[in-house]
Amino acid sequence: MLLKRVLAYVVFVAVAAVLVVLFFQGLRQSKSIAAGACLALRPEAQAVQAPAFELPGLDGKKRSLASLKGKVVLLHFWATWCPPCLEELPSLYRLQSAIKDPAFELVTVSVDDSAKIVSDFFKKHRVPPLPVLVDPSKKSAKAYGTTKFPESYLIGKDGKVLYRFVNKRDWGSPAALSCLRSQL
Repeated sequence: MLLKRVLAYVVFVAVAAVLVVLFFQGLRQSKSIAAGACLALRPEAQAVQAPAFELPGLDGKKRSLASLKGKVVLLHFWATWCPPCLEELPSLYRLQSAIKDPAFELVTVSVDDSAKIVSDFFKKHRVPPLPVLVDPSKKSAKAYGTTKFPESYLIGKDGKVLYRFVNKRDWGSPAALSCLRSQL
């Protein structure tokens, strides 16, 4: 009787150990699948702490990256004078419509000379403004190492830059949406 109990206990512990190992292997595999979802967009991997910033929006209210901690953030640098930026804009609207998860935030930063230029741009083209912050000094863009526009940075919930995307992307494409959703 005692031998049966010991044997049953040993079997139970062995099965539990196997299940724990399989669980952690699956966890590791799901992280690599999430990373793979973004590779189709040809990003540059980063894994560095996102530089902090506080910038005014078109409404004049300041917003900081720190206020978005715990969210996945697509930080997008652009300008109204940049042709590839303007080509990319419709895809940012599609992205904004497609991902309504409160754990995701699209933040665009215009490096135009003033908020008025950006507001006038949206009025002229009769499109609603995206969530735009304005950085005429380009200090935040420089802090991220942005050298060309558009450039985007995918920031994880932990505040680390996961990927850098140089030049325009179709942010409304299935590949882009899959990449962003894989981080939520």
